[in-house]
Amino acid sequence: MAVFLCDDKKVEKCLKKLEAQVITAGGWLHENLIIRAEAGDLSLACSLAPERQDKLIFIPEHILLPLHQVEIILSGDDLCIEKAARGLTPERREIFETVLELFNLTGKIKTHIKSYPWVALASDPETMDRLIAGRPNMNFIPGFLRDIKSGNSDPLIMTSFFKTRSLRLAADKKMLMPFIDCANHHFNAGGYLYASKSKDGPNLSFNNSRSIPRSRESFVRYGYYDAYDLFINYGFIEPSSIFVRSIPMTIQLDGLGEISTQAVLGVEVERKLPPNLSDLRFYLPEFITNQKNALTITHLMIPGPSAPHALRRVLAELMTTLAANLPNDDIIKFIKMAEAQVLETNTKFYRDLQNFLKDRLAASAEKSALKTAIAMTDLQLSKLAEYRPL
Repeated sequence: MAVFLCDDKKVEKCLKKLEAQVITAGGWLHENLIIRAEAGDLSLACSLAPERQDKLIFIPEHILLPLHQVEIILSGDDLCIEKAARGLTPERREIFETVLELFNLTGKIKTHIKSYPWVALASDPETMDRLIAGRPNMNFIPGFLRDIKSGNSDPLIMTSFFKTRSLRLAADKKMLMPFIDCANHHFNAGGYLYASKSKDGPNLSFNNSRSIPRSRESFVRYGYYDAYDLFINYGFIEPSSIFVRSIPMTIQLDGLGEISTQAVLGVEVERKLPPNLSDLRFYLPEFITNQKNALTITHLMIPGPSAPHALRRVLAELMTTLAANLPNDDIIKFIKMAEAQVLETNTKFYRDLQNFLKDRLAASAEKSALKTAIAMTDLQLSKLAEYRPL
């Protein structure tokens, strides 16, 4: 059994009930797992040595919670199941109800309404337009904008809340994750561990991943996000990312052509790479279009000190795609040209956004989300200032 450290007896009772349900259904929690609940915030920790990568939580797929099989409604600030599909098993229904009870006891909807930008700032379209401008290609934006335009806040609250708490296993499988969703994000942590083919059957698990020295907290990486990505997707920021993802922009290279980047998230090159580029897989974009004198790419990352030359090497590869057999002196000239534009454009964007948000903060009642947005611009600007161009 896990160890529970809770400042609310009702929350502790609910967590212990959920543990019993998960174990009965075939899952388990490591005896060294620590589940903390403080002022409504849930987190996971571990008393094992930091270097131990033991599995701390094991959840069989048959007790992950499929959102498409239930209709969940808001009753005030509480979530409840209105109806469920016939295919939802009794044990899944029971776990579902306990997870929703935990959300209610810890005030998750109240927090979401105050902190999640798409909800907290829904009545401020100018601010939302400014925020969307840096990440316009996210697939959930049209749906969220329709919900905002409808004037009915419940669909937006519900859709956005479960977007931040579910794991997509397939196009039609968005699952809630008992206990695993208590883990906080850290860029250097491991990702979610889904095993579709296992001797124990399909399952989701969570390993001890201690990313902060002298801390017992165990983290998971939600995805490869920078501070802006995290804010616009989850409503919080966290400084551990090793890059800034460029906003959408077009790099003009006089005498060579242009490179347009779209700031698409979650893309990693899958094609086979030559040895000289194999260590760049994380930073290399995919091509959306590849035409004479013009490239459109998925994204461009401005790295931190851990990979100081990654952007230059990516740019060099893009330039040789625009024009094969470029002399080395020309490649260096175009790298300098491109670097300057990328840094200047992104720095100006965040400075302008920060000034706009500070003006909004003085006149707005929605302080929480705006303060987080301003902190996000501070973080992005500090990371951009660390970059040392050629």
